Amino acid sequence: MLNKYSSYVVYVIYGLIVSFFAYYIVKNAAWCSCDDYEWLYTTALGQPESLMRHVGKGRFIPCNHFDTNFLVLIPHGESPLAHYIWVAFLFLTASFLFLKIKGSGFVKIAFFSWLLYQFLQVYLNIIFPEKIVIVELLLMIVMLQGFHKENKSPLQIVLYCLLVFYIPYTKEPLFGVLLTFAITEFLFRRKNLNKQEKMAYIVMIVSAVVFLSLYVVFIQFSGDTEYVEQEYNPFLSNIVFTFKVFPALWLMVILLPVRAVHYYIERKYYPIVDAAFVSAYAYMSSYFILTFWRPYYYYPCFVLLAPYVVFLIGKVEEKLKGWFGKGGIIACVVCMLPIFYISAKRGWVVASINQECRTFFTPFYKEMGEYSKRGDIYYFNVDGDKDKEAKNNLRQINRYVSYWLHPEYKASGFELKMLNDSVMPQTESRIIFSGYYRNKYKDFIVERIKDGYLKLVYSVDFDMNANFDVYEVK
Repeated sequence: MLNKYSSYVVYVIYGLIVSFFAYYIVKNAAWCSCDDYEWLYTTALGQPESLMRHVGKGRFIPCNHFDTNFLVLIPHGESPLAHYIWVAFLFLTASFLFLKIKGSGFVKIAFFSWLLYQFLQVYLNIIFPEKIVIVELLLMIVMLQGFHKENKSPLQIVLYCLLVFYIPYTKEPLFGVLLTFAITEFLFRRKNLNKQEKMAYIVMIVSAVVFLSLYVVFIQFSGDTEYVEQEYNPFLSNIVFTFKVFPALWLMVILLPVRAVHYYIERKYYPIVDAAFVSAYAYMSSYFILTFWRPYYYYPCFVLLAPYVVFLIGKVEEKLKGWFGKGGIIACVVCMLPIFYISAKRGWVVASINQECRTFFTPFYKEMGEYSKRGDIYYFNVDGDKDKEAKNNLRQINRYVSYWLHPEYKASGFELKMLNDSVMPQTESRIIFSGYYRNKYKDFIVERIKDGYLKLVYSVDFDMNANFDVYEVK
């Protein structure tokens, strides 16, 4: 009874934390982030995302944000709120799927709450494709757990195949996860796999090979460039920097020797658990090689680590219950409470910081969905030579604001961003210089003002030492 009651309390707390985080996703999530104005080109305009949008320049992820395309089919789907609700739904789905990971004990729920706090930043910045990658990997693990029993319906098998063939096209390194996962299972369990499991892992290998083949055809043979984030940063220096900005990654370092010693003592391979464990390090290594350092790239590693961590937690909980009986159960619950508290508190802090960012960046993207509903919309384009052509092709545009990212490129240097100002419909275009570009191109701006090419309309000052000068183009 004590064990049952404790489990009930733990699940209630977990549910409250999940609901709390989901609420803050809808309330505080950012419409877009940095230089990724994905929705402003696509679903905020009521236009579906093209499969070719993220193909080229070393990238081959045609399904990068394809999951949001259904929003254009529903009423008010172009609004920011619709996007926030969809991302919150993905977060809730991930929260539920975590509970489906097999493992004894309920202390694992505390670990899941910590993971959700880590993942929260992905879902608060809805542009990150990791929001769907996390769900995909969890769903794959849960489905694979069920393949141990050879009683899956044809529909379940078909859904699994569709999932596995979809996964690589949402983030390139995922093909390596599939390949590593399947090969690990075949190496350690080739004699013990049932027919459904063999089929499942063959499908993973085929999916990875097909993706790699298409990547070679579309990217390598086309003479396209490699996608590397920090070419100037040495490999080892990048690894050190990544661990510095994302301390949670040390969990990967700690668990590797733990599993090595564990395997040396028991000489036992754990199905799916170890395959996911090995895949986590393959995924992490791929981003080290690409010199990617931003934390959100590495969040899927923790999904793949979760089965092994749950396994370890279950072992520890069993020991405590065996040693101390009812006292062990109480001890488990007591140990979980601080973790729940820390996760909830830090999640609130992350959400609060994001709210400041959302407020700060309001002039750029917060009201985009409302504009699109009224047909009162800003157009965004990165090719200056086609600005007028694109403007004429989109009838709903009656405001036109431009952001000159590289003035030395003149007409071809436009990158258009949203500005929530009082631009009149007859205004052809405006250029917004941030403080950084204003200082960098001071001479250029002064020269163009003297020539009568630019006219200062007003300056916008924000907190956090950020300000913008708005110029009309004559």
